[in-house]
Amino acid sequence: MNKKITGTVKNGKFQADDKQEFSMAFCSFEGKPVEIVVRRKQKSKNRQYRYLYGVVYQLIADHLGYTIDEVDYLMKIKFSFDVRLGVRVPRKSGKKGQSKEEFTNYITNIRNWAHDFFNGNLYIPEPNAVDLGAE
Repeated sequence: MNKKITGTVKNGKFQADDKQEFSMAFCSFEGKPVEIVVRRKQKSKNRQYRYLYGVVYQLIADHLGYTIDEVDYLMKIKFSFDVRLGVRVPRKSGKKGQSKEEFTNYITNIRNWAHDFFNGNLYIPEPNAVDLGAE
């Protein structure tokens, strides 16, 4: 099981944001070989996009047999749309189109919808529970 621990480096020493979680993570690997990867923490908006496309959309696409682009289009029509001439059309939303909070709500709405739509049979992990790779 992979566990991601965040923190800061001060005076050449790592200080975990959650010291108890850090300690528990290390204790769970007692006697086992481990690998530690150190990298700069990603910017939140970039991380949100990587999570949305690489985890949320990917899992839904795999479950439905659609492409990620098709899932993106469907989710925008369902949760981020404008009505033109009585028809829902995806709202243009780029990196500058939404605040971090709006984007977080958009992802939460999709996760909640997926849980209900698939009757709890599609698990989409929390954003902080997945390793999204280097920036």
